[in-house]
Amino acid sequence: MARKTSNKNNSGNVGFEEKLWKAASILWGAMNPNNYKDVIFGLVFLKYISDRFQKKYDALKAEGYGDEEDSNEYLAEGIFYVPANARWSYIQKFASKEEIGTVIDLAMVAIESEYANLKGVLPKNYSNPSIDKQKLGDVVIAFSNEIMGADENDKDILGRTYEYFLSFFQNSGLQ
Repeated sequence: MARKTSNKNNSGNVGFEEKLWKAASILWGAMNPNNYKDVIFGLVFLKYISDRFQKKYDALKAEGYGDEEDSNEYLAEGIFYVPANARWSYIQKFASKEEIGTVIDLAMVAIESEYANLKGVLPKNYSNPSIDKQKLGDVVIAFSNEIMGADENDKDILGRTYEYFLSFFQNSGLQ
């Protein structure tokens, strides 16, 4: 079922939203519905900031000045600096391992440590025993196959994706 966003700046499909929803749906029914949206929104956020970070990281590395780990290079362009243990490429390495939940929780802690205004905001419940770690890893793998907003021309992709997912949560009674 295709959904349209109701963003006043863009009323069209995000394009990959249905694929992302399908990927997110891997966890549907495998965990407490009240925790589902926080888990999914946290992963969407983490994937998005990692994609934007990686694009800038690659550009800085190609320049050859050795400043690809300088957080100011990212902040100057409104891009989150993502610590090494919070980068999607790092998290992806643990997708098929039992500790995937702990790795994601630690990634969220690392981001909160980097950004004081996010302290206590990001979900850190991925290691909760009620979350099926195999299915969580499957979501990480599925999200890894989708590009979520590294496109410089579409900086509101996170908001649009959030809005799209929120419509599904509202329609399913998860608010």
